[in-house]
Amino acid sequence: MPRITMRVVFDEETTIATIAPSFNTTITNQPRLRPKKKSQNSFKVKRVRILPYKASSQSAKNLSQALDAPRIKLKNSNYEHLSGDVIINWGGSTAYASRICSPEINISNHPTIISEGSKNIKVLNPARIVCNIVDKAKFFRVLSQGLHTSNLIPFTSSTATVSKWLENHKVVGRTILKGSGGAGIIILSNKEDLQQHYSSIKLYTMYIKKQDEYRVHIFNGEIFDIQKKKRNLNCDNPNWEIRNHENGFIFARENVKPPFCVLKMATDAMSISCLNFGAVDVIYNKQKDKAYVLEINTAPGLEGETLNNYINVFKNYIETLT
Repeated sequence: MPRITMRVVFDEETTIATIAPSFNTTITNQPRLRPKKKSQNSFKVKRVRILPYKASSQSAKNLSQALDAPRIKLKNSNYEHLSGDVIINWGGSTAYASRICSPEINISNHPTIISEGSKNIKVLNPARIVCNIVDKAKFFRVLSQGLHTSNLIPFTSSTATVSKWLENHKVVGRTILKGSGGAGIIILSNKEDLQQHYSSIKLYTMYIKKQDEYRVHIFNGEIFDIQKKKRNLNCDNPNWEIRNHENGFIFARENVKPPFCVLKMATDAMSISCLNFGAVDVIYNKQKDKAYVLEINTAPGLEGETLNNYINVFKNYIETLT
């Protein structure tokens, strides 16, 4: 599929974002970018392997087939590291995933290069990094180390703090720290709600009103796909506070034109996270003209054009190593 490269300028920094033509984004004339050079280091890819977070992950299966990259079994695996291996960790954060990704991890490298004796291995999204992203409490602490507080959704485990928030705001309570798709989320509207649910809630975040919610897909600092959550017109009673499939929302990409602050917050969050790739969920508050990061998905659901875009970025990356 033909691709468009957009130069997005944030303050005095420049981010190169690769997006699909269907976004209908207005592109200004820019100097032609030079094609990426192949890697000049001594690493040469020999095999590609997919490490799924669960055996039944359909997205991992689709990537495995398209990239001709066998999946690593999560039980009774006979996988052994070989020099030249590229491991794509698809959301794995368990101790087993950490062992597969190797314990020798330097999070300053993108992607991580592991030396195991004479074996050189590349890992995309090492498990030790992923585990700090899939856990929502750890994730917000990671973001707090790099984002200004005004750009960070307030979070706490203190019921006293939540009581004060509830005087002027709704609060999101999470009973599951590693949930996805809205699992374990409770919206608290008053102190009576807090009294009823506090014993099961592990993390609280202040509810931020939003006009729109986006998913920004990024690989090694470059945006390659953008989606927007839109109402499913077949749903008569959508939940506008928790926008997921079950509550009447779908991902769309036609006429998606997010404000630059959405793209900037997504790229900033990815940089802070030290992930190689991820799907960043970002909300936009029009009244404040501000964007806030909800989470980064390290194993997003892939289908249709989004699946094709992931296949393309992984193939392009692998080609730079061959």
